[in-house]
This record gives sequence, C-alpha cells and structure tokens, in this order.
Amino acid sequence: MSYLIKLEFKKIQPIYLIGLIVGIIFAVSTLFFLREGYVYANNMDLWMNTGDLFTVVFPLFATIPIIWQLVYERKYHYIRYMQTRIPKKKYLIAKWLVSSGSAAFIIFLISFLGLFIALYLFPDVATTDSTLLEQAEASQLSGFGGYYTLNHPLIYGIVVSLWRSVLAIVVNSLGFLLAAYIKNLFVVLISPFVIVQLENFITAVVGRSDLSLSYSFFQSGLTSQAVSIPKYLISPVWIVLLIVTIWIYFAKIKKETIYDV
Repeated sequence: MSYLIKLEFKKIQPIYLIGLIVGIIFAVSTLFFLREGYVYANNMDLWMNTGDLFTVVFPLFATIPIIWQLVYERKYHYIRYMQTRIPKKKYLIAKWLVSSGSAAFIIFLISFLGLFIALYLFPDVATTDSTLLEQAEASQLSGFGGYYTLNHPLIYGIVVSLWRSVLAIVVNSLGFLLAAYIKNLFVVLISPFVIVQLENFITAVVGRSDLSLSYSFFQSGLTSQAVSIPKYLISPVWIVLLIVTIWIYFAKIKKETIYDV
C-alpha cells in the first residue's frame, strides 16, 4: 500500500506543487490586501478576517490540483490497465488516501502559513486609537474562541487549521467520487465549488447561514453563543450523505463502474 501511495502522489505532483505555490501566494497576498481600511485589535484579528476570502476559494484548492488525474486515467484507459495488476479496492483506496490527504495538507498549509506570517513576520496592525482598540478587542473576545484568539492565538489557529483540513477531506471526497463517474473534466473540477456555494446561498435564503459549510469553515463569523458542535457537523454530514446518494445513483441504479469510459 505504501508503494501505491507514493506512486499516486508522484502522478499528481506537478500540478499539485503549482497549487501549493498559488496557495502560498494567496495566504500572503490576502494579509496585505486586508491590512488597510480596517480596524484590528491585533495581528490575529487580521488573520481571522482573511478567512472570509479563504472560505470562498477553499473548495477549489481542495479539488482542482488533485482530482483531475483520476479523470485523465479514465479517459486514456490507464485505470482499466491497472486493474489487471492491482486489486481494484486496494488501488482505489490508495488513490482516495492520496487525494484526501493532499487536500487536507494544502488547506492546512494555506491556513497555518497565513497564521504564522501574521503572528510572527507581519508588522503590527493593531489600531493606535485606544477607543477603537478597546472596541475591536471586545468584538474579538465575544467571538467564537475569543479568549484563545487573544491569549493563545497560535493554539487557536492550529486547531482551526486542522478543522479546515477535515472539511477539505469532505469536499475533496465529493470531487473524487464525481471524477470516478463523470467524463467532463470541467464539470468535475467546478462541481464541488458550485455545490458548496449553492449550499451557502440556500442556507442564507432560509435564514440559517449558521448551518452552512462557510460558517463551519470561517469561525470568526460566529459569536460564542451561536456555536455548537451539532451546527459544526451538519454541513459536513449532509455533504457525506450527498456523496453516498451520488454513489448509489451511479453504482447501484445506473450500474456504472469507474472503469467504464
């Protein structure tokens, strides 16, 4: 299995490295972009506000640099050739482990790198106006994990980055399943992003934005009173249910396999 995992990672490596570079540029540029025109209590406050932009694009980072490879393997019949050499189940598990693990890493890297730069390398962005500073700190303290954002920002940021990695695995798994059954590369790459944005729109329309994946990903949009574990889990769970539904449709109803092209 370890050999298969190494082999699968080598396949996605060129495009994945480009994705990592773009992610690093994104992490740094958002700090500079949001530095001006806002009032911050501290640099942690700045990093937390970058989550607004990150929430929008994270499904793209979690899928595009990775799942394209499965589409091409099916298109050029490579995956059909591999089934004669490696057990199907073992091969697919290795591919999914690499896919989901790579998604988790790139999202964690973007999140944590922005945190590290903001805390230790970026100039101090705290407002010098004492009244505004007091208001900004009070606002930060009232938010989810406010005590930790003020007193233990690194620990808070690591935990948030790890949770974002979990959400990346869920979104990537959705893209992986679509790549296993759909031939159109553009549809495969854009669908997870569209589904996440559609979910955000629907929950906003019905007045329950706190149940969306965006709120689960972007913690600074919530107050401490609005947060609960069930709310955090609802969106990932429904996406898992969507994955199961799609699999049932293709595998059980249409009787398709990933080896069909």
